[in-house]
Amino acid sequence: AREILARGELGRHLQQPWRVVLAGRPNVGKSSLINALLGYRRSITMDQPGTTRDVLEARTMIDGWPIRLSDTAGIRGDAESPIEVAGIAAAGRELAEADLVLWVEDATDFTASVSPLGTPSEPSAGVPMADSARRPDGSAELRVINKIDQLPQREIAESAAVIATSAATGQGIESLRRRIVEILIPDLPQPGDAVPLTPRQEACLRQITEAKDAESCQQWIWQLGYEADQNAAATAT
Repeated sequence: AREILARGELGRHLQQPWRVVLAGRPNVGKSSLINALLGYRRSITMDQPGTTRDVLEARTMIDGWPIRLSDTAGIRGDAESPIEVAGIAAAGRELAEADLVLWVEDATDFTASVSPLGTPSEPSAGVPMADSARRPDGSAELRVINKIDQLPQREIAESAAVIATSAATGQGIESLRRRIVEILIPDLPQPGDAVPLTPRQEACLRQITEAKDAESCQQWIWQLGYEADQNAAATAT
């Protein structure tokens, strides 16, 4: 029961998809990248910076796992128009709720030594962002260096924290998909492993692990089976 209970977060995300947020400066190709990840055109793309003003969301499956992708407005410190400022604020809120942030950068401006979100000691590092977007909870970040097709004479060294892509040509997109899954689900369950799918199933498992006697344990095992049957019936209808 404890082993199954340990997979509770995985089960919750099967019901509520992982949140993956694409963020970065204007015109680094976030919208094109989300279109490439989806396999169809969800976001409007133009060469003019600042095309995306609102947060655009799309759900997809990557290797069978449900993912909610969020395409956010380009973030920069010198925004002046109220619409752009509002878009940047919305991007900050999305970052605060993300399970994974894909910090997208233009390959022509890529600097390997710069932290995506910057630090007070690095005033030139990236874009000024709200404290809530600095992932104090330890949620993951991945740097995605886009538009590598524009650098035919240069290679960008990939690592666990850096993926090089071209939304225009598709280069690196499959690697990015794989890396997203590896980050979000570092311990993939084996075929046949049980996963609790609802809070009630988790509660039953917790009661089983805390049961003081065999009779109480058996009652909660029965209740767990009942909850599983109810969930299966609801899914089938």
